[in-house]
Amino acid sequence: MPRLFFLAVAALWIVVLLFVQQLYDWGTGLLRRLGFNRLADFRDRVKPKMLAPGRVALLIMVAVSIVFALL
Repeated sequence: MPRLFFLAVAALWIVVLLFVQQLYDWGTGLLRRLGFNRLADFRDRVKPKMLAPGRVALLIMVAVSIVFALL
């Protein structure tokens, strides 16, 4: 049973990894609609710097989940 749980968590992180850019843009758009335009502008400026490390972190989380599933 724990094996299936860790595989499900890994699958969740893979799905998030596939849609990370769209999720980031959705969050920025939500900030704009709520009136936090300066914060949304800041997110647009740091987007190239944030997405690459974010993807690497998600890949590490996938790898850790798979390792725990195999133990």
